[in-house]
Amino acid sequence: MNAICRGAMWLFITTAMGSVAANVAWGVALEPPQTGLDVWLQANQGVVGGTDGVSLWQDQSGNGNDFSVITPGSDPVLVKDELNTLPSIAFNAGGLKTDTGYDLSDNKTVFVVVQGDSVSNTRFLGHYGNGQLRFNNGKATAWLGSTPSNEPDVVANTYYALGYRFNNNAQVAVNNGSMTTILDATPQFESTDSTLTVGGVGYDNSGSSEFGGNIAEVLVYNSALNDTEVQNVQSYLQAKYYQPVQAVVNPTADTGPSVAAHYRLNETAGALTAVDVSGNGLDLTADISPFAGEAGPNGLGTSAGIFDSNDKHLQRTLSVDEVGTLNTETFTIEAWIKNPSRDNASATDSDQMPILAYRDGGDSRVAFRLTADFKLGLALQREDTGAFQLIESSEAFTFEEDAWYHVAVTYDNNGDTAVNDSAVAFYVTALDDLSGQAQLLGSVLTGQSDLATLTDGGMLQIGGADNNTIRSLGGYIDEVRYVNSVLAAHEFNLGLPEAVVPEPSSVVLLLTGMIGLVLAMRRRQSKK
Repeated sequence: MNAICRGAMWLFITTAMGSVAANVAWGVALEPPQTGLDVWLQANQGVVGGTDGVSLWQDQSGNGNDFSVITPGSDPVLVKDELNTLPSIAFNAGGLKTDTGYDLSDNKTVFVVVQGDSVSNTRFLGHYGNGQLRFNNGKATAWLGSTPSNEPDVVANTYYALGYRFNNNAQVAVNNGSMTTILDATPQFESTDSTLTVGGVGYDNSGSSEFGGNIAEVLVYNSALNDTEVQNVQSYLQAKYYQPVQAVVNPTADTGPSVAAHYRLNETAGALTAVDVSGNGLDLTADISPFAGEAGPNGLGTSAGIFDSNDKHLQRTLSVDEVGTLNTETFTIEAWIKNPSRDNASATDSDQMPILAYRDGGDSRVAFRLTADFKLGLALQREDTGAFQLIESSEAFTFEEDAWYHVAVTYDNNGDTAVNDSAVAFYVTALDDLSGQAQLLGSVLTGQSDLATLTDGGMLQIGGADNNTIRSLGGYIDEVRYVNSVLAAHEFNLGLPEAVVPEPSSVVLLLTGMIGLVLAMRRRQSKK
C-alpha cells in the first residue's frame, strides 16, 4: 500500500515571459467538488487556537457544522509544516465534537487525511458504539455493527487519504485507489446516540476511545458518491498533499472588469510613478522614488520600498469616476510585503502600517494595513454611523526578517440584506507555501460593520496613509491588487504552483495537458 504520492510530472516551457515551470494539470481543481458537501474541515483554514491548543475547527462547507473542544485542557494542537508544508491537527488526549446534531449515516461518503501513531484499535472519526472509522490490526477499517473483512493494509506514522462510502454496504479506498467492500450489509450508526466526534469517538459516554495521531482534512458528502465523483475528490486530496518539485511565482495580469487596480511595482530605480496595469489608469506618483531595484518575490522582478517616509508614499487623488471603480460591497485587497516595521510609528499612531489605503478626510475611507502587534486590519468608515472602525484579524502573525509574504483581506456585505452583517477574512501566505492557495489567518469574522460608499477627492496610497511619515509600512511591497469581488483561497495572485496528480497511463492526456497549458499561457499573455 502506497502512502500519499510524492512525485509529479513537470513541464518547462520557454515563452516571452521567460522559462516557466508548470505542472501538467489534468483539470484538477484546488477545491474539492462542492455539490453535497456537508462538512469540510481543513487544518490550514478555520482553526481557532492553533499551536497552544485547538478550541474550534470551523466547517468550510458553509453549513456551520463546526467542531469544538470536548474537554478543556485536553485540546488537540495545530502542527505546522506537517504534510507538504501544510499543517495538521495532532490528537492525543481529547477530541472535537460537532454541536449541530450532524450525524454519519448510510448513503454518505467520508474522506479523511489521517495518520495514526498506532494502527491497532484506534478510532479517529465517528460515533460510539456504531459508526467508528478507525485503524485496527494494521487495517483501514470501520465498526458499523458487524465484523468487517477484506480491509486494506496500513502502517503507523504514515498519512493516508482514506475514503469511506456507505450505500447499503461499506467500502474503503486508500489514497487514489478503488473502493474495496469491507461490509456487505447495511451499515449501522449511533447505537448509543453519541455525538459525532473527530480525534476519537464516544467522549460523551463511558465507551470513549481517544485517538493518537494527526488529521489534516475531513470531508463528508450527503450521498454515496459514484466512482467518478470519488476520483474527483481523491484527485483534489492528492493534489493538495503531495510534494511539488519547487515553488514558482507566475503572476497574473487580469484586466477584466473585476480588477479595479493592479500595481506590479516593477518600475526602474528612481522612478516616481507606479503604473496601474488593470487598464483603469489609476497610476500613482511619489515625491521621492520608492524604487531602488530591490528584488521582489521569486520571479516577480523588482519591488517598491522601503516605505519609511510620506514623500515615498505612492498616491493619487481620485475623481468621481475613478473612486467609482472601487467596489465597496464586495472586494479583495492583496499584496506581497517584506520587513514591515514600526520604526516610524509613534505611541499615538501605533496602529498605522498601511499597505493600500484610500481616505477622504473623516468622511470616507478604506485601508488594508497591519496593526502594532502585527495583526492584519481593515479600516473603514461605517455606513450606519459614519464613524471610523478598525476590524482586526483574530490572530497576530510573525513576519520573519527578509522573507516575503502574500497578505490579503476580503470583504463581503452579503448583498446588504441586513445592517452590519458583513464578513471579513484575512490571509497570510509565505513564499515557500506550496499548497497553491492562500492561508486563512484565524477565522472568518462575521457580523462586521458595513462600509460606507467612498466619496471622491480622497487620496489612494500605497505604502502609507494621510501623507504622514508615522503612517508608513516601513518595508517593501510588490504586486498590489484591488479586486471588486471576494476571491476564493485559490484565486489570489499568489503565483505559486498548483499541485496536481498526473495520469501517466494515457499519452492522449499528456498531449491534452501540454496543449492546455500552452493555450492558458498565451491567454494570460494576451491580457497584459
